[in-house]
Amino acid sequence: MQRELKLQLDNAMSSTVWAWPNQTKRQNGSTVGSPRDIVDTGYLRSSLSQTLSHNATTSTFKGKYKAPYANIVHYGGMIQNFGRPDTSYLPGRPWIKALFEGQNGIPKFAIKHYLQEQLEAEFQKVFG
Repeated sequence: MQRELKLQLDNAMSSTVWAWPNQTKRQNGSTVGSPRDIVDTGYLRSSLSQTLSHNATTSTFKGKYKAPYANIVHYGGMIQNFGRPDTSYLPGRPWIKALFEGQNGIPKFAIKHYLQEQLEAEFQKVFG
């Protein structure tokens, strides 16, 4: 399930519904044109970490994007423009929420299907 979830999160993040219509001035002074998706350099996408743990009665899955700007990209907010004293509103691009709720043209992640598939596979290992 972790592999499939990562793939679908990557696809949701790369969707054209999150196209950025503005130019961005980078810290190194270069300007990046538009439109482009929120993947941009790929750092945010590659910063996903996933952990799965089990004990006798529960299994826990945790996912986290470690890029320092992950929350503002997902939820939106005010940002300080590089090299300028003014601020700008950065609209939220909630690719995670869209995937789990089936919004913005992104199909809902069929978590029950993958959980059932894994349970059946484990059952087969134990009981043949």
